[in-house]
Amino acid sequence: MPHLSRRRFLELSSITGLGLLLAPIACTRSPKAATVSAFAEAFANPPRPYQPKFRWWWPHGLVDPQQIRREINAMADAGFGGAEIADVHHSARGVDLHADTHGWGTAPWRDAVQAALEQAKERGMSIDHSIGPSWPAASNQITPDSDAACKELATATTVLDAGEAFDGPVPPPASQPHKGVEKQTLQYVQAIRTVDGTDLKAKEVAVHGDSLIDLSSQVSNDHLQWTAPSEGTWILISYWLRGSGQQPEGGPHTSPESYVVDHFSRKGTDAVIALWKKSVLTAPIKKLIREVGGNLFEDSIEMETKETVWTPRILEEFEERRGYSALPYLPIIVEKKEDPIFEYVDFDARHIWHDWWQTLSELFLENHFTALKQWANSLGLGFRGQPYGLKTDAVRAAATLDIAEGESLGFKNLDDYRSLAGGRDMGGRKILSNEAGAFQGLAYSTTWKRLLKKLNPQFAAGVNQTVLHGFSYAEAPGANWPGFSAFTPYGGGPGYSESWGPRQPSWEHITDISGYFSRVHFLLQQGQPQIDIAFLRQKGYAGSGFGAPWFSKEGVSVGWTHEFISPSTLELPTATVRNGLLAPDGPAFQALVFEGDAFHGRKCTFELPAARRLLELAEAGLPILAIGDWTQPTSSGRPNPADDATLREIFAKILEQDNVVMVPSRGYIEQGLEKLGIKPRISHSKANIVHAERRTADGRWFYFCNQSSESSSAATVQVPLADGPNHPHHLDLWTGEITQMQNLEAIDGKLQIKLPLEPNGSLAFCITNTPLTHKERDTNPVDNSTIINSLPLRNWKLSVESWLPGDSPSSTRKEVASIPLEHPQPWSEIETFANDSGIGTYECTFDASEEMANSPRAGLIWEEAFDTLRISLNGKTLPPCNLLRNTTQLKGFLVEGTNTLRIETSSTLINRLRVSDPKVYQIAQRQAYGVRGPVQLLW
Repeated sequence: MPHLSRRRFLELSSITGLGLLLAPIACTRSPKAATVSAFAEAFANPPRPYQPKFRWWWPHGLVDPQQIRREINAMADAGFGGAEIADVHHSARGVDLHADTHGWGTAPWRDAVQAALEQAKERGMSIDHSIGPSWPAASNQITPDSDAACKELATATTVLDAGEAFDGPVPPPASQPHKGVEKQTLQYVQAIRTVDGTDLKAKEVAVHGDSLIDLSSQVSNDHLQWTAPSEGTWILISYWLRGSGQQPEGGPHTSPESYVVDHFSRKGTDAVIALWKKSVLTAPIKKLIREVGGNLFEDSIEMETKETVWTPRILEEFEERRGYSALPYLPIIVEKKEDPIFEYVDFDARHIWHDWWQTLSELFLENHFTALKQWANSLGLGFRGQPYGLKTDAVRAAATLDIAEGESLGFKNLDDYRSLAGGRDMGGRKILSNEAGAFQGLAYSTTWKRLLKKLNPQFAAGVNQTVLHGFSYAEAPGANWPGFSAFTPYGGGPGYSESWGPRQPSWEHITDISGYFSRVHFLLQQGQPQIDIAFLRQKGYAGSGFGAPWFSKEGVSVGWTHEFISPSTLELPTATVRNGLLAPDGPAFQALVFEGDAFHGRKCTFELPAARRLLELAEAGLPILAIGDWTQPTSSGRPNPADDATLREIFAKILEQDNVVMVPSRGYIEQGLEKLGIKPRISHSKANIVHAERRTADGRWFYFCNQSSESSSAATVQVPLADGPNHPHHLDLWTGEITQMQNLEAIDGKLQIKLPLEPNGSLAFCITNTPLTHKERDTNPVDNSTIINSLPLRNWKLSVESWLPGDSPSSTRKEVASIPLEHPQPWSEIETFANDSGIGTYECTFDASEEMANSPRAGLIWEEAFDTLRISLNGKTLPPCNLLRNTTQLKGFLVEGTNTLRIETSSTLINRLRVSDPKVYQIAQRQAYGVRGPVQLLW
């Protein structure tokens, strides 16, 4: 087909969802492609690895292997490519689930795991395995006092007046140890003088750091004899090491009960591995794991200690890594309930905290994540993890994991995903996964529409795999209809998110949903991402909600893309510069931008090793924008005049580079970028849209999404044309159809495309070197602004298939009733069906003229539909509908004469549960199920 170059226009086919800009230029029609490309075939029917997955919740090993096989089949038939086995049953608190005989790692558990693996192998699915009995990582082969168990450093404080003597046992911690903790070992004793007049009951007691006295050597058999100096008020601080006693969530899961391991020492990781070898990895299971594939999965790092999370060798490791002892700063390091208890007057403790958490971050990465990854890989598994929850470098951890994962419930904005995406891309990884669809209090009320509106923008922020939350096993003791659900009831009311599966009416249409997710994943796993800006933050946190100044709002609104990197990612092998691009074979960042530490009052601090790497990158030609006054930076860690002097010398060299620009504040970012000569790869008129771009040797692949959940968008996008052939195609994420784009024009070497996007709507297109298909889209998509004629459809029959509790908690009885309607309306507004959940079908007949039947604009429009729907005309099912639109095309289905139209819609189960299980669900709001008219024929 004729191609679009920088110097010529091309006639291309228009598409539904992509508007036309400027007048079309006539030229010869494209020759037909000889065969449909491999991409087109895979896009239409994405293979298993690109399909969405489920978090699959089991009530221990109280499962039937045959039912396990049936559930695998249900997922596979529905277009899901994998499942993650997890022992989660928060809804069954107080119910005996027989952890002693059927808990995690027992023989019934292993039998079920083997059945799942065998059936997954038969269906071409992968199986992921949660790291152990719930989360965090734990073992029932340890006690809280074991060396491998999670530890805390607990404190006791005793106030002494000037000259007061202390003679007695060292005071034990004020907080009581957790259940199961049998021993506490005294580690250190210190004394420190308070600031005169300070409130000794304050949350943070002000003290003089330079007054600290270490009394540890004066302790004998936990007995201390000491007299306070003659001036001031003093506090005696004793530090005790003990097990945290933390247990995995929602237990017990095992017998004996499990305890969380030390995530900072190799002993903790070895305990996890030993548990798997003892309790799970039989010879058949090991063989199946290698054949089936999948991942070991670790959830977010939720360490819950009463006092300071600890690991026995932390002080030795700290001194080796940071070059000084942490003991003089121990009072400002220790915490109670995650808050500091002492404040050194006239001293910025955040410098010490930086060094402290950097040390813990390194230990976590080396002894936990890296060790587990190596072990998982040796089994034939990848390692997928959520590397956040502590003040550790999640960005660097994302570069280490085979697959990093975020979560739609806990993450506050798109920048939380961009943090993990930056680590993924600097680590040369491909996938950023998403624990998707957990909505608090919306169990059995969640629609796929709600889910799409939440997830669609996240795909533009780097997500390209979805693990839905989740799929519950059919039954468990104490469960009511519609079956066992891991997270509902929760606290006596509706719990978290859904238990998807055949129990849900929307499962009747589930392949439309799975197909959409699969195509988005497939598209966004092509080649490498193309990102404009690497925004360096001194702390590699994720889940904080902190954005990038200017870029997160103003920048993205005109086309800029950005990800976050941390100082440690500059040490990765990918951190090279070629042709002015950072990580040129990966995200190909056009510039690196940084400001003062956002978690330190935007103070201009920097790590010395990272500054040296920054200088190397600047000298290699990387454009750099520094925000703030970086002529006098200070070290991120403990104040050190020699380090500060060296840092300033380095920054002086950085700032003298022609490719480095320093601006005084955030308000000058745009001017700084102009001075660097950097522009976004893709630009558009100002709009609340976000996008992702991937690049391969064969072309460029684009995903766009409207961030607004309230208003539509119609931005005009400018896409620079590549040298050589340019073949634009529309990629229909719902149907899998690929069509050539027609009647587009290039201005100043940029293809002009107008993107009409409904609230939170998405669309995709690509520009390839060779044509993917010969198919062309009709020149007139369904669009109210271009429709001349409409015909309201009347005289409908509504049939409601009501889903009701059956003979067992997991069985459903169905009853059908019908009524006539003038126009479609939600069935929940009709008294007969007010409490019914299930499937509603609206049917009517109408006559179409020859003009209607032959119109390329023929389509259907309705006021509103509750959730999923299937439309058929004259017995033929139409292609899947975009759930976020209220239109569909009818060309090829509409006939002259009499036509029969059926609109089948699904509901949630909440309306029925409000009356069948009112104790739990009556608090929920009744939902408006079905279709609201008028429904009109357009042509």
